[in-house]
Amino acid sequence: MNKHGHIITKDGAIYARVRYVDFNGRKREVVRKAQSRNNAKRLINDLLVQVKTLEFQLNRITAEMTFDEVADRYAEVRHQEAVYRDERKIAGLRSLKSAQAHLLALRSIFGSRKVREITVGQIESYKSHRLIEKTNRGNGDRKIASVNRELEVLRAIFNYAVGENIISVSPFDKATTTLISKADEVRRVRVMTKDEESRLLENCPKLRSDSAPLDELIVCAVDTGMRKGEMLALRWADVDFEARTIIIRALTTKTLTTRTVPMSSRLANVLRMRERENGVVWKGVGDFKKSWKTLCKLAGVDDLRWHDLRATFITRLIEAGMSVELVAKLSGHTQIATLYRTYLRITEDAVSKARELLDKQ
Repeated sequence: MNKHGHIITKDGAIYARVRYVDFNGRKREVVRKAQSRNNAKRLINDLLVQVKTLEFQLNRITAEMTFDEVADRYAEVRHQEAVYRDERKIAGLRSLKSAQAHLLALRSIFGSRKVREITVGQIESYKSHRLIEKTNRGNGDRKIASVNRELEVLRAIFNYAVGENIISVSPFDKATTTLISKADEVRRVRVMTKDEESRLLENCPKLRSDSAPLDELIVCAVDTGMRKGEMLALRWADVDFEARTIIIRALTTKTLTTRTVPMSSRLANVLRMRERENGVVWKGVGDFKKSWKTLCKLAGVDDLRWHDLRATFITRLIEAGMSVELVAKLSGHTQIATLYRTYLRITEDAVSKARELLDKQ
């Protein structure tokens, strides 16, 4: 606490005044009327002792606080369901379930430790432990990206503790090496070929009759770059057949930004065949992981995830000559660097074209 004592006079009277900043960053002031200037000096000394005693007591309380206790406070403030207004998130978390899972992993290691005693070395040990530890299913290694998300929650908790004056500095600020390195995250490199697309569409009729209409969803994903959640939330009111455009509303997007994407001829034909009524376009369609896995097996397509169709959309547009800036707007990337890092692929076709250009030199 910053503490200052002064003697002031007002309307002929003498007062002792002490000002200080409490642990919540609020400015406080205590004023006592004095009989004389000497009496005011004694009052100031008494008030400063009281403030110092309060500071000592608070220091003792915060010094004993465990990670679990700080995490409880943090979660009470930050781990709330997302609240929206005018298609904008004004509070809470969209990925609340993931954040809670990350916090649970952190509690299992740091829970009973005093938060002031957690060191950079302990965080580095946690990182190493999580990276070599198998996943809950026990059938694979934990990804660097997953551990980074946990460390981001840990960093946020320490920043909260600094803001609440529970600790003076975060261990993340003391580290001499990078504890969270996005550059180390393994980026998936997979783009669907035209042949694979044809085989997938050809095998869609072989799926069970109650399966999701994967042929329609594949065309939509490849021709618009929409995420799965954006597609399943798409409403007829946002489909404009005359302008051949689709509006993707902010509430359904990852970046909470409304964008407009073009509607290809084949997608327009697909959508015209669907029964149109108020509400979502793909009414009743839920998670289709099993159907997608079955379809890939039937089509003989290996290691293709649904999200790879979005990467395919982005890569095809760039290879066709569209600028990265325009592709970023269509795909809903607010930062072009993210698109470069995550989705821009060097395909065999691109390598072949580069070879031809070099041979012409």
